[in-house]
Amino acid sequence: MDTGTQQDFSGQDMPLSSLPEKQSFYNSIATALYKLQAAYERGDRATLATLRKAAGKTPEKDPLAWSYALDTLLPDFAYTGTKDEANNAERAAFTALSLYALHQRALARPMHLKGKKSLGTAIAELTVSSGSKSIKSRLDALMVARTPSAISYHLRSLISLLHTYEISLDYAQLASDLWALHTPSRREGVILRWGRDYASTLWKQTPAKN
Repeated sequence: MDTGTQQDFSGQDMPLSSLPEKQSFYNSIATALYKLQAAYERGDRATLATLRKAAGKTPEKDPLAWSYALDTLLPDFAYTGTKDEANNAERAAFTALSLYALHQRALARPMHLKGKKSLGTAIAELTVSSGSKSIKSRLDALMVARTPSAISYHLRSLISLLHTYEISLDYAQLASDLWALHTPSRREGVILRWGRDYASTLWKQTPAKN
């Protein structure tokens, strides 16, 4: 589970330990993902198809997909905003769910793996599996991206490749990381962790060179 602090809607940090378990951002996203996976396994593909088409968009740009996301998130998601635009928590949740839908498309094995694999770890596995030297540059582009649209663009590209190689990741953690990217005091920690996970996983999975 994510640790540290999250921000309330006044912009003030609050310790995660002060949040009721029901209101944990990570857990609410994980619950929504399991709902989506269960529906997918039952043969109900409509929600995932709608969310998949919204991958790379904001909630404002695809209100139908956002309504599907909310139906999945509620009542556990305690971070809904009150303004006429989505807040950072909503954007992070929507981005993660829509990218999961893109990733899961037509695959039998679940692509969300709770608590097991960060984005950095998954991209390192992709680098090894694909043998492509360009994967690292794609991750680098994501890590220096600042705007929600740029972040979504680079993520969508990477997730499409993870789909091709059937490499899973923890989408609840990805949602938490995306929210943190828009919090100046937490952004550097996310980037550091992605880079560390990428390097350590690559080192473990790359055969030693003589």
